[in-house]
Amino acid sequence: MKTRYIAVSLLASSLLFSQCNSFQQITLNGEVGDGVEVVDANAPTKGKSALTYNNGNLRKNSTWKVEENESISLQEENGVFQLRAKGTGIGEDNPAVMYADFPEGLDMRGGLAVRIKARSEGDVPPNLTFRMTDIDGNVANGKTLKAKVAVGDEFVTYYYELDGSFTQVFPTIEEVKSHLITNLAFVINEQDDLYQGSIFIDEIKVVMATEVITMKSGPVGKNGGVITNFSEGIKGWEASKGVTLSQEGSALKVAMENVGTKYQNISYEFESVNFKTNPKLKLRVRKKGNELPLFLRTDLCDINGSRTSYRPVIRKVAESVETVDLIFDYTGRFSQSYPEREVDGSRIEKIIIYLNPAYYLYTGTLYIESVEAIK
Repeated sequence: MKTRYIAVSLLASSLLFSQCNSFQQITLNGEVGDGVEVVDANAPTKGKSALTYNNGNLRKNSTWKVEENESISLQEENGVFQLRAKGTGIGEDNPAVMYADFPEGLDMRGGLAVRIKARSEGDVPPNLTFRMTDIDGNVANGKTLKAKVAVGDEFVTYYYELDGSFTQVFPTIEEVKSHLITNLAFVINEQDDLYQGSIFIDEIKVVMATEVITMKSGPVGKNGGVITNFSEGIKGWEASKGVTLSQEGSALKVAMENVGTKYQNISYEFESVNFKTNPKLKLRVRKKGNELPLFLRTDLCDINGSRTSYRPVIRKVAESVETVDLIFDYTGRFSQSYPEREVDGSRIEKIIIYLNPAYYLYTGTLYIESVEAIK
């Protein structure tokens, strides 16, 4: 049975209720009674394993589409979906939804997760909710599966863990048939603030949930000190589009052209450092070529790839020929926003420096002379 996402309203409630083949009736005294069960003799009894069907690739041999309306449009370019939202969110009659039907059903049991690789463009990061509907039209809405898609030009991996998700709580309380899921959907900013922007999705795949929670272990990193002073060059530094890196004397030269609104950044991986005992990052920098201040946000990434994104640390570089020290204090800030988890501050292995993130477009040059972990 083809099932589409329907906006929450009294009309939608009646539609969803009428689509259910097996349902519970709520009596006037609030008790739950049995309804009439209609059995389709031709209906499948079990779907294909979502993990092994097409090796978990939910894009292969399936058609993803949107309900064309004023809220959303869908394009595919070079194998990447682009969802463009035009003011969708709380109170909207036409929610921005991308969905695919799986008439033969998918079996989503067995400790699974859905992994996507996505990025967004716009003023703020949007929330992307994952929805599952079974063969009876029951929607797994009892547990919210939501990812906040970061703004930037790099794809980030997000997981939706499915355990405990197979219950419908509205419009009636139902058990969702996790072994017969026939519709999957992604909803942009469902019941959130109005959103305008674009989401790019490169991968939609079913994986084992253990992939999400498996954490690396190892010895605690070195006890602070100089991470790099560029005496051995700039090898290992990477930059986003619009940023050019080179070495000038004993400094890393960062040439920027119209950076900021797409969260352009530079990054560097290094041997593990213990920031728990040395919770401050010191950047020795100077800049030129633009009278406007340059804002820098730095994220620390641990051995598992988790980053300090929950409470970002941002500092401002004023116009100055002289070198200045910027101090980024991570005391009490070793947390990631999504998926929510603690960052292992004792095993930090990467720094990401965002250049004027979410501020005005910036063109100019930044010089970094050293990077250090201090008390």
